[in-house]
Amino acid sequence: KALPMTVTGTRSFAEAIITQGGISVKDINPSTMESKRVRHLYFAGEVLDLDAMTGGFNLQIAWSTGHLAGDTEMCIRDRKSPERDFKNENRKICEKIIINRNQL
Repeated sequence: KALPMTVTGTRSFAEAIITQGGISVKDINPSTMESKRVRHLYFAGEVLDLDAMTGGFNLQIAWSTGHLAGDTEMCIRDRKSPERDFKNENRKICEKIIINRNQL
């Protein structure tokens, strides 16, 4: 249940590795993270063809794109459901996402 470890050193910045390749950002609506080719298909994080400096930037890309993709689908499902209206706290987010999504 525990595995204590001691850090004995680090490697140089030049050896930091980032995965390259993935889904082209040209095929994704950057306002929603939805595929331009397939509706309701979203991409986030490491599956995207994005490169950034090591040091948390890729983690931030993963968190931000995942959050945006989740918000987008939430808004679309809320909108399709006739008995549900946008929750007050999500209204502004959803209105902006729906507008951006429809501009494809």
